[in-house]
Amino acid sequence: MRALIVAAAAALLLGLPSALAAGGPVTGVEGLDPLTGKHVSLEQWNGRAVAINVWASWCEGCNKEASALKRFETAHRGAVLGIDFNDSKAGARRFYKTYDFEHPSIFDPKGVVVSRLKAVGLPTTVFLNRKHVVVYAIAGAATLAQLNEGWRRATGGRAPSAVPRRVPAPIVVTGFVTPSGNIICNAGPEGTLKGKPLLACTVLSAESPTQGQKLWAMRQDGRVQVGYLIGNAASDLPGLAYGKTWRWKGFTCVSKQSGLTCTNSAGHGFFLSRASQRVF
Repeated sequence: MRALIVAAAAALLLGLPSALAAGGPVTGVEGLDPLTGKHVSLEQWNGRAVAINVWASWCEGCNKEASALKRFETAHRGAVLGIDFNDSKAGARRFYKTYDFEHPSIFDPKGVVVSRLKAVGLPTTVFLNRKHVVVYAIAGAATLAQLNEGWRRATGGRAPSAVPRRVPAPIVVTGFVTPSGNIICNAGPEGTLKGKPLLACTVLSAESPTQGQKLWAMRQDGRVQVGYLIGNAASDLPGLAYGKTWRWKGFTCVSKQSGLTCTNSAGHGFFLSRASQRVF
């Protein structure tokens, strides 16, 4: 018994709870995002390291570590996947709004996904390497130093590759497809029919990246957010011929053979073509 206690204590000191100290790749981590309702899966990070944060809006330690986690996700875009345990969707929305989180989460009200991670309590942050084997974990509220150390061990000191980042998505009421069929733009209110107008465009790739198609999204007066579209953009939309201009709710898009340029009422926007993309 004493040996088991010492082993467990040593594992915690090393940042690796004993329940997670050994095993093969983590699998079966998937579900619906509590904010967007979209399917999220660990498979979207295939071949990439990831930090999985188990949290709940009512959890005191989760709120305590939130500022450090926000700083970590800002420094390492696309490095975090959350699992919202035994929570309500309303609570999850408040939590994300309070701390301005951008990473996706999986809603796990009954702890099915958490059980596959063998998390020891709330909060727990588990770091997986590129093979999705646990290499480091933090039991309890994490500090920024601990999060950075976990990422260093998971990546060998490398910066994270681009992986899904939460970006807003509209309820599609209008939009267009460029003549080449390579660029699809969806527009409509964000989140609900009373939401703010939003424009989101994607450039279809000849490849099928596991993280989804890249997405450029902006509100009427905000800066462009770049992330990944999980699923498919609505493509049953009219074409926007070269030389023509599309306008809606403060957005303006001009289609040319060289590419598509879209701006909002604040002058923010993006240029998209199959060969290159830029934000301004």
